[in-house]
Amino acid sequence: MDRADSSALTFPSPRIPDTGPGMTPGERIVAAALDELPPAGVILLEGCPLTLGIARALPAGRDYTVVTNAVRTAAALSHRSDITLLLMGGRCVPGAGATSGPVDLWGQALREVRADIAFVSADGVSPGQGLYARDPQEASAKRMMIAASRRTVVLADHVRVGRACFARFADLADVDCLVTDSGVGPGHLWELRDRVSRLVIV
Repeated sequence: MDRADSSALTFPSPRIPDTGPGMTPGERIVAAALDELPPAGVILLEGCPLTLGIARALPAGRDYTVVTNAVRTAAALSHRSDITLLLMGGRCVPGAGATSGPVDLWGQALREVRADIAFVSADGVSPGQGLYARDPQEASAKRMMIAASRRTVVLADHVRVGRACFARFADLADVDCLVTDSGVGPGHLWELRDRVSRLVIV
């Protein structure tokens, strides 16, 4: 079938949230990700600037429990009496601002957690090959967070789309939603729409 004949094809339409003028792509991604929050429950946040933005903007009074390996995320939430905060232990990775725990320790801890949603970043998003991290331990942490969550939302700006990194951690079919920005090229956009359950473009 010719790709130009799109009338014969059906895809879940990308949902485009309302975002304010002048926002950076990262700020727009965070704003859209906040729309995915449950009304209450357990949230997994791995360590990256985008998930830190989510932590700082979590609405008050919703009885959230936040589980994270990110030191900066924990610090941002440490004053919140309305949030139960759990910081996953391990070695603090220099420059990353996050802990990297032994796989067996993290695996045991996350097997006992059933999160409502996980917010996970990706260093590489390959429409044909899946989601990637730069480091095998980071990839392992992301993989365990996905397995422990009822829903997974992946955050990645357009620079990450179309490239693969060192360590693969999931198929696109393993996640419920991918949030990216409008800088994604038309070719990659077409491929993502065919492989992601739900695509949000901001």
